[in-house]
Amino acid sequence: MEILSRVLDNGLTVFLVPMAGTKTLTGMFIVRAGTKYQNENEVEIAHFLEHMAFKGTPRRPRTIDITSALEGIGGNCNAFTGTDFIAYYIKVPARHSKLLMNVLSDIILNPLFAPEEIEREKGPVKEELLMAKASPSGNLNYLVMPEMLFGNHPLAGLRTEEDIDKINRGTLLCYFSDLFCGPNAAVAIAGNISNPETFFTRLGQVFHGLPYRVPKRQTVPFVETQIAPRIKIVNQDIPQTLLALCIKCPSIQSPLRGAINLLNVVLGSGMSSRLFTKVRERRGLAYAIRSELDLMVDIGTFSVFAGLNQQRWQEGLRIILEQLRLLRDKGISKKELTRAQNMIFGRLAMASENSEFLAESVAESWALLGEAECLEKKINRIKTVTIDDVRQAAKEILRADRMCIAVAGPHEGEKETILKMLNF
Repeated sequence: MEILSRVLDNGLTVFLVPMAGTKTLTGMFIVRAGTKYQNENEVEIAHFLEHMAFKGTPRRPRTIDITSALEGIGGNCNAFTGTDFIAYYIKVPARHSKLLMNVLSDIILNPLFAPEEIEREKGPVKEELLMAKASPSGNLNYLVMPEMLFGNHPLAGLRTEEDIDKINRGTLLCYFSDLFCGPNAAVAIAGNISNPETFFTRLGQVFHGLPYRVPKRQTVPFVETQIAPRIKIVNQDIPQTLLALCIKCPSIQSPLRGAINLLNVVLGSGMSSRLFTKVRERRGLAYAIRSELDLMVDIGTFSVFAGLNQQRWQEGLRIILEQLRLLRDKGISKKELTRAQNMIFGRLAMASENSEFLAESVAESWALLGEAECLEKKINRIKTVTIDDVRQAAKEILRADRMCIAVAGPHEGEKETILKMLNF
């Protein structure tokens, strides 16, 4: 995998990832402007900025002018907001490279932020929040658990309808001007790139208006205060017991990153994982059960999510805790390590055929690590992990005093039951 890079005069970093045999191009603009940069008076503003990118520019004043130009040639566009960054992307057939660069630069450099559009967009943003609240699993995983982990710190990404109502053109422009600048952003284009110099030249032209300046925002450091397990019962009359178990872990910049990744694969990634085998296949206690890893710049989270049989949910939780305990005390086998490594290698190989995956991978690694990480480096990091590395990661992470456990279902008064299970 070849990654070509150049820093433009305005400080914007540009990455090109040529792909042989593909007929598509994906372009992504990423800026270090995620939710952790918000202050207490700007809650939800990063996510709102994501939405407003497609609400019009002087050249394309309506959303339909942007979306129809792309969808009319088979392309698509979207954006997403994380703790550390906001990202915007466009994917098109490769012959429409000029349109991709023109539209991507236009929505970033020239957003109208029309007051009437801001007021109108508050509706969809509120409905997105209400959709999470209306879903028992969405509420548990994306609202209840982040607050248990991070309290009212910006890392939790908590927001209310009242926070959305406070957003106006002035607050959007302030956040935008503080963080949307050349040295704080990057563009990654992956796909059918036959003449890289043409792309570099064109990107320099269309993004020329992005200012060169130092970003003004500082983040609030997260101070860990948890010294005991945190348990929350969300008492709901639903037909299934939902479980979220999360533990804070080292950040993406930790030397344990590769080992933590493999620990996650062995525990709950795929149908051959320990959790899927023990909880679903052998006991029939769940349809969906998985573990997840979310590594940010400042910290990470290691999580287990499950929908359990309501009459046997305690049995399911005991098995999950037992597997965590076994990983901490006994580690993994050589066979498990090899299988987990090969799973990651294979999935990276298959994903690398997708221009969208490569553009996102390069852009996100720049935002989180300060460098564009190629697939070979990702593979080498996983390849060099040993059984002892995984055991060290498990011992550091899998601690009862750092666990947050949330259970949704008709289980009022069961908090003590859960605490008694945590005999780590």
